[in-house]
Amino acid sequence: MIKPTSLQFIIFWSALFFMIESCKVSHDLDYDKFDSYIDDRDGDGIADLDDNCPNIAGLKSNSGCPFFTEKIQEEINQHAKKILFHDNAAEFKDEPPLSLMSITNILYRFPNSTFVIEGHYNLALDKNKNQELTEMRVNAVKDYLVSNKSIKSQITINVIDHNGFNYQNIEINHIN
Repeated sequence: MIKPTSLQFIIFWSALFFMIESCKVSHDLDYDKFDSYIDDRDGDGIADLDDNCPNIAGLKSNSGCPFFTEKIQEEINQHAKKILFHDNAAEFKDEPPLSLMSITNILYRFPNSTFVIEGHYNLALDKNKNQELTEMRVNAVKDYLVSNKSIKSQITINVIDHNGFNYQNIEINHIN
């Protein structure tokens, strides 16, 4: 039997080490977040890394987010009609306001959308008091929506005077 020399031994182990090192693949991946490269939490077929709505199933053509439809706007309108306030106050009659809970759940599905909350008024109060009350009510709705779920949607407010009509309500409309 031939005994390897020290030099042969060193060459063998050096070559083996070199082969092992050269087989290692280097990527610019953050291995602590590796799961997000392959995860698809909402099961829509779009990896969370490329999904703008990783917790809500959507379409690839909309960056993984669902499309907002007229039917969804009608559902919001139906719930918004049921938002009731105490007379001459910005406090909700229902606690918790079930209609706002439903609207919150709908808006949560559209984190990249923009909505406007409109307060419409023209009641027996004078114009300034009426506008102030409507602004407080619109802000109460906005505060509720933003505070009760992690809604990322952009929400703006608008107060509209309907001169000559006995009219007061809240609307929530999708604008993009």
